[in-house]
Amino acid sequence: MTRMGVGELITAGRLEDAETMLRSVNRAGLDEMKLLNYTHNVVELALAFLQRDGLDRAVNTVLSLIDAPDDIS
Repeated sequence: MTRMGVGELITAGRLEDAETMLRSVNRAGLDEMKLLNYTHNVVELALAFLQRDGLDRAVNTVLSLIDAPDDIS
């Protein structure tokens, strides 16, 4: 069995699994393109939470996954 990526997890409706995967990413170690991809995944996940659970859950997801921008520099 192959490991699913974040986008695949979101498409499959496994939003909590996608969130867990994103939480495990060391953002400080990402180059610019990988950080852009990470941010895209966060937005995609937030939009999925918005549709399923509402605005509060979507906003909290973004804030919790991109909570300390100073750590990324």
